[in-house]
Formats: sequence, C-alpha cells, structure tokens
Amino acid sequence: MLTEKSYPSHKVIISILLMSIFSLFSVCLCAVWAAGESYLAPYAALTGADSTQAIAPGTAITLQNWQQYKPFLPIGLQWLFSGRYFFRILSGPDYTIEVQETRPIPPPHQFALDTEKYAGQARLKDLGGGRFGIEGYVAGLPFPNPGTGPDAGMKILYNFYYHYQPHMLYNLYNVWLMDRYNNRYTESSAEVFHRLMHVSDAGAPVNNPMAGGYFMSVYDEVLSPEQSKYTAELVLFPEDVTKVQEIYVFLPSLRRSLRLSSTARCSPALGTDFTNDDNRDGFNGIPTTFSATLIGRKKVLALVHDDLQARQKPENYLTSGLAGWAKPVVGKWELRKAYLIDIRPLPEIARSYCYASRVLYVDQETSAPLFVDLYDNSLKPWKVTVNRFGPIPVNDGFNSVCLTPGDANPTIYDLQNSHTSLAFQQMVAAANSAVPAEYANVQRYATPGGLSQVMK
Repeated sequence: MLTEKSYPSHKVIISILLMSIFSLFSVCLCAVWAAGESYLAPYAALTGADSTQAIAPGTAITLQNWQQYKPFLPIGLQWLFSGRYFFRILSGPDYTIEVQETRPIPPPHQFALDTEKYAGQARLKDLGGGRFGIEGYVAGLPFPNPGTGPDAGMKILYNFYYHYQPHMLYNLYNVWLMDRYNNRYTESSAEVFHRLMHVSDAGAPVNNPMAGGYFMSVYDEVLSPEQSKYTAELVLFPEDVTKVQEIYVFLPSLRRSLRLSSTARCSPALGTDFTNDDNRDGFNGIPTTFSATLIGRKKVLALVHDDLQARQKPENYLTSGLAGWAKPVVGKWELRKAYLIDIRPLPEIARSYCYASRVLYVDQETSAPLFVDLYDNSLKPWKVTVNRFGPIPVNDGFNSVCLTPGDANPTIYDLQNSHTSLAFQQMVAAANSAVPAEYANVQRYATPGGLSQVMK
C-alpha cells in the first residue's frame, strides 16, 4: 500500500507531462525535419564533377538500361524514368537518349574580357534576415570562382542571374499545353529581351542610357490563336536587387494594361504550366528574396547542342505518352559539369510562394540552367523542367555563340496534375544586330508605357 509520500506532487506530475510532451514534440519535429531534408539525399548519389567516370559517346540510354547510368541522370529525369508518374519515359526509339562527346561552349569574347577585367570587384552584401545583395558588379561574370564556402550558393545564383545575355534578343515560339488525355492547346508568341545594364557586347554601352533604373526587361506577346491575340506581359527587373520585379499585363478585352501584385510571380505565365518565376529558362526571381545553398558540383547529362533547324519542326516532338519530349533527331545529350543549388524562398515570402524548393542545375561553363526540379510545400516532387539549348550566334564580330535566356526549348512536366507545357522556337533566335529594327525600340518593348501600343 502506498504511503502519502509515495504519491508524486502535482508539480512533479506536471513536470513529467511537460517533459513527455516536449520529448514527443522534439521527436516529431526531428522526424518532420528529417523528412523535409531527405529530398536532397538523391543528389548526393550523383557523380562528382571531378570524377573520372563517364559515359562513352555513342551510348544509347533506354528504359531497359537507365539504372546503369543513374548516377549521371538529373533527379527530375530519374522521376520520368521511374514510372511512378503519369508522365514517364517509355520503350521505343523516340525515347532513346543518345550520348555524344562533351563539346565546349566558351563565353562570348567581350563577356570573357569583362569577366577578367572586373574580376574580384563584385561582393555579396549581407542585408540581414538571410538576404544577400551584390555590390561592385560592373559586367561579365560576377564570381568566376565561387568556391565551396557557405556563400557559394548565393554567388552561383548571382552568376546565373547575370550570365551572358545579348543586349537584344528576339524569338518566336510555338507553345503547346497538353494533358493526360492528349488534349492539346496551341498558341504562338513573340519574346523580346532587353539587357539594359551590365552589358557585355562589343559596340554597345555597358549601361543603356534609356535603362531607367532597370537591369533587364522580358516582353511576351501572344500572336495566336485569335481569341488570345495581343495579350502581352512585361516583366521588369530593377537594377536595385532589393526591389521587387514589376509585372505588367496588357488585356486586349480591356484595351489597357494592369500592374500585377508581386504574388503574381506564382501565377501561370500566359496560361501555361510555367509560372512567372519559372521563366528565363528556369528561374525568373530576384536573388534577394531567396536563399541558395550549394548541393554540390556534379557531372550530369544535358542538352546543349540541339540542331537549330530540327528543333523548329513540330513533328519532332511527342504529343502523346511523354508529351513534349523531343525525338533524338533534335539533338544528342552530353555530360556537363554543373553546380546544383537549392533555392528556397525566405520566410517573408515563403507562405505565399509556390515552391518550397527549386533545385537549379547551373552549367559550370556557361552558367545556363540545364534542369530544374521543383518541390511543393510538403517537399514532394511537383514539376520538372527539361531545358534544351542550341548555341546561337551572338553577332559580336568575333563569331561567338552562346546559351542565352530566351533561347531554350523548355518542357515543364507537372507531375501532380498530369499536365505539361512545351515551348519551341519557330526561328533561330536573333541576337543584337540581327534583331529586326522594330524590336530594338526600348520605349515600346521595355517600358510599361509601351504596352499602350500593343494594338496599334
């Protein structure tokens, strides 16, 4: 029989309960954290960039043998091979990945000169709250040697943000929107890029006198079908990276343009599966509202030498099965050394932002985005973007070629909703002096006032 002293006091009972609750909470919290971080585990298994392992040119990777080459396949591509989702790689010659030798893509001449000239001047600036700006940047690649320290991810993100882009670029796209029932909606659009500041093109000023405080503009206008014609979007990137990007749309039904809220960066871009922040071939955001952590330097298969003529032909893309997948005739794959960075929204925007994580594969030689893996707010796979590039002429007097924003053939697969969007060129993109004169008009294509001229 228990004595009175044998009974624990109320304080002891409360303490035991609190300790039990705290322990349980800690276990749960650790479990959630572990589950949340585990999505990065597969990236560690990819082949290191300095590894001597390789894939022999001439190798054909298929559904039957892909596991053998898994260490070289971007994780999003592994999702498509896995068979777990509606969109999957199937058997057959149209799905074969043909491997060729790695071919170098040196930087355009003036961009290389500027990188060397201004090396060491750019610095990250701690803005507090996990935000990092940049100061001292003039032109070229801001951080040619990003290293592997805790700030390496942000340096690589800024390298991507400022990687080479002609001061003018004009392109025409076909866009297909497809669902699991093989329904297809087709539209065509024109895209005009103006790099207004930090320019590295011979004969062009480093900073355009008409820049108006903006680093870059991206203009998209729907050309067909008729019911969507003249719908246009303009995205402006302030030179001051502490400011938010400005998004404007022109609605022909209203005969006027509207400025959208900053939360519109998670809205579909012109009705596609790409959000505004998925544009620019993988990431259209401003670095100061995100953290970026270097996952590692890896050697992965990618598409950077597509045939510039074959990629314009609609018959070279699948419209069923893995809809939007390009047939082997469009281009062969090659091993590329890439930085993998984990981009996450900072707490100030995380609650309203579309993705909890964006893993960007940044080509080490060109800083172009090769692949993008997108995770939802539960850190489950949501979308994957497969980029296809073909080096285009820069028209700089030095026979330079480049991989530039606005010239990728991107296909984005929404794995959760079984929907996909493909954008492919109707022309070889025109850069700099090759751009038709009407699109060189900064006032018309790089300012909100220009939207008033859409239907004139």
